[in-house]
Amino acid sequence: MAPPARKTGRTVTDKERRKRLVIGVVVTVTVFVLVVGLILVGVRSFKPTKSPNNKKEEASTDAFSADSLVDPIPKAASLGDPEENEDIPLAALAVPPPSPPIPPVSPPSPDVPALPPHPPLPLHPPHLPISPPLPPPEGPAGVPLPPLPFSPPIPPMPPNPPPHAPPPPDSPPPPSIPAVPPPAPPRPPFNPPPPNVCIADEPCGPSALCTPTKRPKPGEKPYVCVCQEGFSGNAYSSGPDKCRDDQQLYLEELFGLNKCYGCKYEPAVYGAYESVNISNVLDMGVGGCGVVRRFVDHGLHAKGVEAVSFPLEDRCADLLASGVVDKAPFDQLPFADGEFELVTAFNTLEYIPKDKLDAVLAEVARVARMRVLIAVQLPDFDNPAGLNTGKLQPESFFPRSWWEERLEAHGLRVSAMRQFMFDQQFEHVTKTKLGPTDGVFVLTRAPSMAAASAHSPERVKCVGCSYMPLVYNIYAPLAADGFSRKYSMASTMVVGPSACNIVRGMDANPPNGLQRLMGLARNEYVIEMGCPDLQDQGKVTFNTGEAADLPFDDAMFDLVLSVHDLEHVPEPDLDQAILELARVTKSHAFALISTCGTDFETQNCQAAQQKEIVHLHSRSWWTKRLLENGLMLVSAPQVFDKRVCEALEELPTLEDKPHLKSLAGLATHVEKDPRFHLKRLGGTGKGFKRCASQYEALRAASQHDLVLSNMYMLQRVDAHQFSPPPAPADP
Repeated sequence: MAPPARKTGRTVTDKERRKRLVIGVVVTVTVFVLVVGLILVGVRSFKPTKSPNNKKEEASTDAFSADSLVDPIPKAASLGDPEENEDIPLAALAVPPPSPPIPPVSPPSPDVPALPPHPPLPLHPPHLPISPPLPPPEGPAGVPLPPLPFSPPIPPMPPNPPPHAPPPPDSPPPPSIPAVPPPAPPRPPFNPPPPNVCIADEPCGPSALCTPTKRPKPGEKPYVCVCQEGFSGNAYSSGPDKCRDDQQLYLEELFGLNKCYGCKYEPAVYGAYESVNISNVLDMGVGGCGVVRRFVDHGLHAKGVEAVSFPLEDRCADLLASGVVDKAPFDQLPFADGEFELVTAFNTLEYIPKDKLDAVLAEVARVARMRVLIAVQLPDFDNPAGLNTGKLQPESFFPRSWWEERLEAHGLRVSAMRQFMFDQQFEHVTKTKLGPTDGVFVLTRAPSMAAASAHSPERVKCVGCSYMPLVYNIYAPLAADGFSRKYSMASTMVVGPSACNIVRGMDANPPNGLQRLMGLARNEYVIEMGCPDLQDQGKVTFNTGEAADLPFDDAMFDLVLSVHDLEHVPEPDLDQAILELARVTKSHAFALISTCGTDFETQNCQAAQQKEIVHLHSRSWWTKRLLENGLMLVSAPQVFDKRVCEALEELPTLEDKPHLKSLAGLATHVEKDPRFHLKRLGGTGKGFKRCASQYEALRAASQHDLVLSNMYMLQRVDAHQFSPPPAPADP
């Protein structure tokens, strides 16, 4: 019978076997490290113990060593004490011969009794003479003991010689005392600078401090120059850029003695005012006179003014002597009203105290006839660097809107078109654009309404532009008919405050057959504010002579347009102005005159609200005044009468529509569309309609109301009478 199978335990996997092996290795290493550490700690803390016999032997050995090494020469005989060396013989200074070697110690004999230990030899103080040797010790019964073999005999010392005794003849010569070497010289520094380089050469400029350089590099100067405290500039220079007082430098920078602030704007002035006579110019705040000199070199009659004298005496002595520049306060300029065609002020006004700024601006507007050019420094809020003014601190450091409002309070308004022309010219000349901190203002002084030449409103606006489509339909229609053959716009002249805008619009969208176009303003201010570019092109001008005279030949234009001009002409010149219109036209004229009705006047109309109007009368008054001066009123039925249009669609018969049997019912049906009306009904049941007139259609499409009472179609009285063909017969 086979034995029963033995039960086996759980099978150990390879993973568990490796784990156990790792644990065993870790434990073994840890135990080994601990054992080694304990052994090292025990070795370091172990010290050998000494027996009493060892201690005695060490003590005797120490004593013997001390006795055997005692210097037989007293310490008082050292070389450092010459006074005490006088009593010591020279023989005592001799070095004793070396001691014989110590024989080995033999063991004591048993027959010889033990001897007491030999006491240590006393050490003699250095100030006492050396004592004679001690007698040998005695044994029992007074028997002297032989010398110990280990104790060498001490030779007797010779007696001390008397003081100042000569040395014996057989004594050896005294040893030579070596001389003490002198101390080594200090090491010189590396590459030292030349001595007194700042004093001998005087390399620095005045008001500068010179400091030698300890270790200059190759090619560098062996000194450094620095301006003294309170001075700034080039410390190495003796010229104009030398070290100067900071306060003096601030004033020079403020007045532009070393930098011409306005010189970068000066070249653009000539291009911006190319067609304008600016023969005489005033420059305020000349500083170093850089701009004034350029104006004079360009051929202009230039004047300059400065509020302080030191910049004039420093940089403008010749101009000051010749009277080109003057010293005067800016709020009390020594010039007449309107004396200068152009007044410039470059980087000057922002440094004037705020309480004096209004008075200065009033003086600028007074001495300028029309044009002013100002440049100030503006802050740039989009760039932090644009808020830094450097050393200079302007009194008025404000944005552009603040300056425009301040200038307009004194009648100085920005001319948008002239400003654009200046910016374009500046970019063309300097190849750069004006920056956000360059506050250039091209201004125009508004004329006084009390002046004789002020025949236009202060603010220019195109009050007649809305009527131009109607004028095109009257005098230059696209479809030729019997009426249009009587009119022509081949040569047209526009006069009035809206001349700039109308000429600009006609130049961009010319009417049919336009060949020559000319605009005229009664006031130069209108052109300066509205169209200086057109003036440069020769398309607009102003009358330089009498206010009512026109600078054109007789019968020069096919059509003369007077757009809201006559009502602004003063009474003494009104008749002459109408006669001039009749003189320059060949036949026809068209006038827009503000009125308040046809046969009566009222103060509630829109024209009464315009303060610039000199003549506010009815239409009948103007019709009579125009006729008296050679212009008669004519009609234009082709524009103002209703037009006959195509036939209406087929109308329903009366039998189908009982409510249309009566004429009243038919009128009610047609009036649902107010633009048309039935002239009559044909026998075929068809009808015809009449459309709105051209005037009504343009009035409905216009953004502004076209007032019929303000329009005057005129013709010269001595010209061929206007005889329009009869209206077409109704079908």
